[in-house]
Amino acid sequence: MKNKIVKTYPSKILLFGEYSVIDNSNALAIPFDKFYGSWEFNENVDNEIFSPYLGYLKKINWNNFDVKFDIEKLKKDISKGLFFKSNIPEGYGAGSSGALSAAIYDKYFKYKPKDINSTKRNLAQIEGYFHGTSSGIDPLVSFLNKGVLVKNTKDIEILEIGKNYLENYDLYLLDSKKPRETKHFVDIYNKQIKSEEFLKSDLNYLIDINNNLIDSFLKNDEVDMFDFYKEISKFQIKYFEKMILPEIFPVWKNSIESKEFAIKLCGAGGGGFYLILNKKDNELDILNFEITKI
Repeated sequence: MKNKIVKTYPSKILLFGEYSVIDNSNALAIPFDKFYGSWEFNENVDNEIFSPYLGYLKKINWNNFDVKFDIEKLKKDISKGLFFKSNIPEGYGAGSSGALSAAIYDKYFKYKPKDINSTKRNLAQIEGYFHGTSSGIDPLVSFLNKGVLVKNTKDIEILEIGKNYLENYDLYLLDSKKPRETKHFVDIYNKQIKSEEFLKSDLNYLIDINNNLIDSFLKNDEVDMFDFYKEISKFQIKYFEKMILPEIFPVWKNSIESKEFAIKLCGAGGGGFYLILNKKDNELDILNFEITKI
């Protein structure tokens, strides 16, 4: 008897575009399969947490979204002990709710549209329960298991980005070991850009270096990529100090002086992950923090 293949739904990492995407910059997100979720059955699992979520999904008129939701099958499976087993850390901006939303869409929705924008719209509806509103990007990355490039908040491009995409550098996640509340830091950002200290020219500069970073990354221009990465790192420690944990500052300050590595926010900042770009074979000086290669 052959072993049954269990489908998994990966986490998502926002490589580039944190905060600036709110103001119409480009953004690039990729799946990261070290963290993932999958459907399993266990009769002893308490599935009461599904009740309010089912109520939310039931209220949506899915006929308006050109898709059929088999809620009865989902209810039946839940009664049999269905649960979503996941090792995606919550409160890290790694797409834990996005993976669950992608799994529900994949298994319990029929006649799904083929075009990307409709798929993103539908997934945004499913994930909206967790965040109030959703861009749909997190569950889209998990559902497709592919990179997603967002341009001007509307245009979507699907990308194949392999694990050995970079030749001379590696990307690492630095684990702060502290969860965070994304909305809190987004509110700080929105207040910051409206303050007198944060000029429109500063925002335009952030958008420019972010878009140039993405372009150089996709073109494999690693010299320019490192320079733009370093510029974003300097910008963030100057303007986004509130998004950086105090214990991360020594690593960050070391990176500013280094020609070998650079660190920046990975998503909202605060806790969760931080993203390091490091030259291959360079031994990182990151104190006692745990890092994971992407």
